[in-house]
Amino acid sequence: MEGKTESFEEWFRKESDFYCDKICLREIPNKNGYRGVFATEDIADDEVLFTVNRSLVLSAENSHLSKLVTVEKLDPWLSLILVVMDEWCRATESLWSSYLDVLPIDSPNFQPLMFWPKESLEELQTSPVVNRIGKEEAEEIFRLVLLPVFEKSKDVLHPKLFPKSELYVEETLLPLYHRAGSVIMAYAFDIEKDQSALEEDEEGFISDEDDELLPKGLIPMADMLNADADLNNAQLFYEGRILSMKATKLIKAGEEIFNDYGALPRSELLRRYGYVTSRYGKFDVADLPLPLVVEIAKKKFGVSADEVEKRSTFVGSQIFIENGYDITHFHLEFEADSGSEIPECPFDSDLINFVNILLLPNAAFKSLGQRGKSPKGDLLSKAMAPEILDLLGFACEELRSKYPSTVDQDLQQLKEQKRLMEELPGGREDVKMTNGHQSSDSQSEFLRISRYCQALEVRLGEKKVLQKAELYAREMASYIRKERGRKKRTAEDHPSVPGPGLKESRPKPVTTKLRELLGENP
Repeated sequence: MEGKTESFEEWFRKESDFYCDKICLREIPNKNGYRGVFATEDIADDEVLFTVNRSLVLSAENSHLSKLVTVEKLDPWLSLILVVMDEWCRATESLWSSYLDVLPIDSPNFQPLMFWPKESLEELQTSPVVNRIGKEEAEEIFRLVLLPVFEKSKDVLHPKLFPKSELYVEETLLPLYHRAGSVIMAYAFDIEKDQSALEEDEEGFISDEDDELLPKGLIPMADMLNADADLNNAQLFYEGRILSMKATKLIKAGEEIFNDYGALPRSELLRRYGYVTSRYGKFDVADLPLPLVVEIAKKKFGVSADEVEKRSTFVGSQIFIENGYDITHFHLEFEADSGSEIPECPFDSDLINFVNILLLPNAAFKSLGQRGKSPKGDLLSKAMAPEILDLLGFACEELRSKYPSTVDQDLQQLKEQKRLMEELPGGREDVKMTNGHQSSDSQSEFLRISRYCQALEVRLGEKKVLQKAELYAREMASYIRKERGRKKRTAEDHPSVPGPGLKESRPKPVTTKLRELLGENP
């Protein structure tokens, strides 16, 4: 493994335009072959770490298959999958051979959800991420789009990609297709256009293509940087034909150099990259299905099926209605008017608007229909009823109950599984392995427990989001009701504008329970 790392670094030094002598690529101990880029000396803010010419990017444009990709009109994903499969088969004949050797195309330790066995996927319980894996859909696209390309491009593609038989397709081509696609999902970049090479139209404007249409590519060394939501200290910059990785802060000698994936929940981190980390727990979300919200409106609030249909049609004429809405972690925001800390709402504003319309009295909804405009506002505004929060709280409670285990049970299981993992050879830094490797049995068990721990962290994150959102809904509904009662009493007791001596203390929107939840780690 170390030999591959050294060979790749040597290849990159030779092929790249610049490689800073203050950094090095090395394997991270007890991380199953994962690598990282580290500073060997102090690195200043904005210092260039390395540069990559666009011609060195592993992409359809730079491949000998560029003409085939254009003729077949393959999208960016399929184009790069085809190229990676072909270059992988070409082995040492490929320009990127040393680079492909350090990508986990054939590594059993690379474990995105696409490769999880059924029993491990079941440990995710009712997490919606299972429905986003898309393995069956990917295989359908392979058979409908890529396989015909393989069949008629024998003279261009590597011979190993020719579908000799159905058995060969099932046992060789499909697995390679899935591995290539998963590596691309985990490592590829959307390659921004070289602005200096774009042509202006007759009016002097340069067309701005949608991000979805940007070509994808694997950028050597850039994708060797691990990511961290809090410790990220480097960023890739597009500068004409040159792609430059630069430090975004002072990096001390010995520190790892991190990029950042953005605000991804751990479920997406696992689906795309095959691992989870607690540092991304603050980005966890729970998906609240709209049919569940509608069902609760019917059962607990007496909204008829006819009213649901009419009101859904009305809302749909104002905004796009999603099948589900993300619930997020909330934090405190200072409200200048009241001088109080107000929890940021974890519910999507479009979801709130939809629930508001569902629960409006018939007369109020009829009036809305006549105006043809949907009301919008803050949850704490006069227009928003606490019943909205009641319904959302019931929905969170119902969704959380669909998970077979509780937060406390999962926490206990996670603690136990991590203990078992440490007892395996290679599970701790102080455990010596035979020839530096785990036995096949212990490695298999290590991967099984590792998958279980990752599933526990994902479902725990979702349950905690639901738990916090449910309590938020209950506490804020209570706050709004108390606030309305206070204003009503003040108006009845003091019809004139009250002076300073008549002001009552307002109920605090941040309760002890909310503060306790906010103090927990996500």
